[in-house]
Amino acid sequence: MSSQSNQLSFGWKALSWVHLKDPCSWPTNIPKDPESPNWSFCFNELQLFINMSSPEHKLLKNRNLGKYLTFIINPRESFDHVASLSTKSGRLVRAKIRSKVASYIDDEVPKELGFFGDGKSKEWKQYQLSEDEIMRPIDCPFNPKK
Repeated sequence: MSSQSNQLSFGWKALSWVHLKDPCSWPTNIPKDPESPNWSFCFNELQLFINMSSPEHKLLKNRNLGKYLTFIINPRESFDHVASLSTKSGRLVRAKIRSKVASYIDDEVPKELGFFGDGKSKEWKQYQLSEDEIMRPIDCPFNPKK
């Protein structure tokens, strides 16, 4: 197992630990199954989008923010307000962002990137992007508490 696998495994464990410390119950309108297109990580009843960035990312330079595993956390509501699948402006913003990412990382846009709520993409896979030397779990390692 590579150090990346260890770091990202730690990342998923950290999310599980934070979830267990959540003072609120899982929101009833958010599926508990990470395979659902409407699933997202929640804390304090707030939906979040999480980006796990690691120094082991070589191809995905935008996911390499220094020497340590780093979480970039955005409230889902703000993120989707700006770049929603359901609006033309949102799709254009997302296309512009991905175009800039592609030029920064040598025209390679990760296949995991999608839109929240689109049945073709899984939110959890966007939290941890894969590349040739980085193993991502087949199944989401996060399971909401009962």
